Amino acid sequence: MDTQVCQLAIGSYIYASNDLEYFWDKNAPYPQNSNQISNLPFFKISELRQVNESLHFGELNYSLLRMEIILSRTFGYYFFQVYFPISMLVALSWVPFWINYRAVVERISVGVTIILTTSTAIASSRENFPKSAYLKAIDVYSGICIFFVFASILENVLVIYFLKKIEFGVKNNTQPELSSNEKSEKRFSTSEDRAMEFKLSSDAQAGSHFHPQDVDKLARIAFPMTFLTFNVVYFGYCLIASAQDFNEKISW
Repeated sequence: MDTQVCQLAIGSYIYASNDLEYFWDKNAPYPQNSNQISNLPFFKISELRQVNESLHFGELNYSLLRMEIILSRTFGYYFFQVYFPISMLVALSWVPFWINYRAVVERISVGVTIILTTSTAIASSRENFPKSAYLKAIDVYSGICIFFVFASILENVLVIYFLKKIEFGVKNNTQPELSSNEKSEKRFSTSEDRAMEFKLSSDAQAGSHFHPQDVDKLARIAFPMTFLTFNVVYFGYCLIASAQDFNEKISW
């Protein structure tokens, strides 16, 4: 996570070093690490620095004391409050891939519910964050998660498209001519017969149409693997960038 440096400077602009000189009392107790400060829920103190400096202004030198407090943001809070819940919602958006492709209403209902829940969770988590005009790493992660949930809904739409395309092809199939007796006694097929007819017709057209089940099978592998790759790249980059930022800010 990111590293912040807080500086505290104490000096005099009236009395020069010849008249007044500040120095740190090395025997005075002060907190050495975050274990001695328990009221920082989101940060830990990585390092404390005490420096005696001399500020040259005009023809005089002025004594100056400087303290630097290096704070590192803790990751545990953000992982359990933001990253983990959003990741679970993204995983839940893949549930329709295992639902029967003919259950159109159920698949779309699950997808829409998940994307609304994800948006609400992200908006609620941002209320605890400081306002900033720049893009934060957690904003990138939230945006990508919303994209994954939206992509799962598009997958459902694609399945419905191929399903309707196959049904339209079945309806346009040429039916054999019926005899006069069959025409007079013509009746609708039972639901079981129609289901079997649809299965045979769709299987017969597998060479010319992309079956909805094939889309689901592909999505079951592609979505989790892509999301896992994104997490590895994201957190790997964050760890490297955090280490570089920390090294830059603690270097003199």
